[in-house]
Amino acid sequence: MLMRYIYSFDEAEDLHPLEIGGKGFGLARLVREGFRVPPGFIITTEACKYVLEHQSTPDTLIAEVNRNMGYLEEACARSFGSSKNPLVVSVRSGAPVSMPGMMDTLLNLGICRQAIKGLCEETEDVPFVVDLVLRFHRMFLEIVEGIEYSKINECIEGLIPHGAIGPTPSYELIDDFFTDLESREREVLGCVVPDDVQVQLERAVGAVFQSWNSRRAKAYRKHNNISHDMGTAVVIQEMVFGNRGDTSGSGVVFSRNPSIGNREIYGEFIFNGQGEDVVSGTHTPMTLEDAAKDIPDVVNELCEAVEKLERIYENVVDVEFTVEDRVLYLLQVRPAKLTASAAVKICSDFIDEGWTDPATAMELLTVEHIRELSRPRFDVAEVEKLRAEEQLLTTGLGASVGQSSGVIVTDPDRAERFVSKDQSVVLIRRTTSPLDLHGMLGAAAIVTATGGATSHAAVVARSIGTPCVVGCAQLEIFEDDDSIEINGRRIEPNTVVSVDGQTGEIFLGNIPT
Repeated sequence: MLMRYIYSFDEAEDLHPLEIGGKGFGLARLVREGFRVPPGFIITTEACKYVLEHQSTPDTLIAEVNRNMGYLEEACARSFGSSKNPLVVSVRSGAPVSMPGMMDTLLNLGICRQAIKGLCEETEDVPFVVDLVLRFHRMFLEIVEGIEYSKINECIEGLIPHGAIGPTPSYELIDDFFTDLESREREVLGCVVPDDVQVQLERAVGAVFQSWNSRRAKAYRKHNNISHDMGTAVVIQEMVFGNRGDTSGSGVVFSRNPSIGNREIYGEFIFNGQGEDVVSGTHTPMTLEDAAKDIPDVVNELCEAVEKLERIYENVVDVEFTVEDRVLYLLQVRPAKLTASAAVKICSDFIDEGWTDPATAMELLTVEHIRELSRPRFDVAEVEKLRAEEQLLTTGLGASVGQSSGVIVTDPDRAERFVSKDQSVVLIRRTTSPLDLHGMLGAAAIVTATGGATSHAAVVARSIGTPCVVGCAQLEIFEDDDSIEINGRRIEPNTVVSVDGQTGEIFLGNIPT
C-alpha cells in the first residue's frame, strides 16, 4: 500500500500533531468546530522526513499535491495560474510543537502573468495587485532562492514610483510593470521568479521542508530541548487578503493577556495589511479596541470565537486571523506562549473560575516558568532613584516580563560574541527576524523600535523567558558603531541599560537586584 502524504483539513481531525503539525492540527479542529477557515490541505511530517533523509521527493508526492490542488480549485471555484478567477495560496510550515518564526512560509503563491490579469479584472484594483506581486517576489527570492533581503529591496525599490499607478484598472500597465520586474531581477539578482505556478509550488514546498534544518531552527530546538527528528508539516491554503483596503486587515489575538495573565481578550490588528506585517514587527499595530471603532461586528465575532476556543482547548489560545472586506477568517489556533507570571495567574484563575481542578490547571506551569519566577528583581529604591535623576530613557510596550541589565548591542552577531565571553547584553533592534535568533537566545533583554506584543521579538522572548520591550518609537539605532539615540539623547557603545519587560521602561545604568 502506498504511503499517503496529504490530508484535507476535514480529513485530518483524528490525526496527531506529530503527523500533521501543530498548525494543521489546529486548522482541522477549527474546521470541525465550524469556524470560517479558508480551505486547504496538509502535507505530513513523513514527507518532510523522507525529503531530508533522501534529498529527493517521494515518488507519489507531486501527484498527490496536484490532485489535492485540483480539489482545492473546486472548493474555491478558482483555477491555479489562470487569467480567470485565479487561485492564490499560502505555503506555511507547521512543526509538531510551536517554533515561532523558526521555519519558512510563503504567501501569495500563484502570482504569475496570467493570474495578475485575472486579479486586475476581478478586483479592479491595480495597486492591490502590484502589492501582491511585490510581496510574493520578495518572499520567493529570499526564501527559495536564498538572496539577502537587502539586495532584493535594492532590486525592486524604485521600480514603481509612489503613486505612479492609480486606482483605474489597466492590465497593460501592470503587464509592463511585470516585464520590467523580471528584467530587473535577471539583471541585478541573476535569477527570476518562475512564471510557472506549478514550479513555484514545488520549489516552495521543498524550501519549507529544508527550513526544518536551518541554523535558526536547530538553535531554537537545541535551546528548548526539542527533538530534531520530528520534521515539519506543510499547510497549503487558499489566501485571504488582509491588504484589500480599509475594511480588511490582519491580526493576532490571545484569549488572555500572555504577559501578565489578565482575563481579557488581548490582540493586535493592522488595517490593509497581511499577517506577515503583524508578526514580523515591521509595523506597530493597533489594539483590538481601536480596531473595533471601525469594524465592531468583526471584532465582536472574533472575541466570541476566541472565548469559545479557550473553552474547547481548556487553555489560553493564540489565534491568527485575517479580515477581508469585513469577513473574518481564522488561520491558526494554538496554546499560547505565556510568561511565568501570566501562567501562574491564569492557573489560579482557571481554578477559581471552576474550569478545572488544581492538578489539571498546574499542567500550565513548566520547569522554565518556575526558573523564571526565581530570578532576582530590580531593587525598588534604585529604580525610584533613577526616575528622580531622570535616567528613564523611554517607555515602550512591555511584551515579556522580567528585569535585566546589560551593555547595548545592535547586531545579533556581536551579541552572540559578547555572550560567548559571559558578558550581559541588551539586544536592541529596529525589529527582529528569525535570522536574529542566535543573538536573541543569549541576550539578557531584547528591545525593538517597532512591533507589538504579537511580533516575532515578543513571541520568541516569551518562549525563552527573556525580558522584552517593543514599540519604542523614539528609538533610533546606529548599527555601524553600536550606538543608539532615544528622544534625541545619544547613548554611546558599551553603555549599560536596564530593561523592565513588564512596565516597558528602559533606564540608563545598571540597576542592582
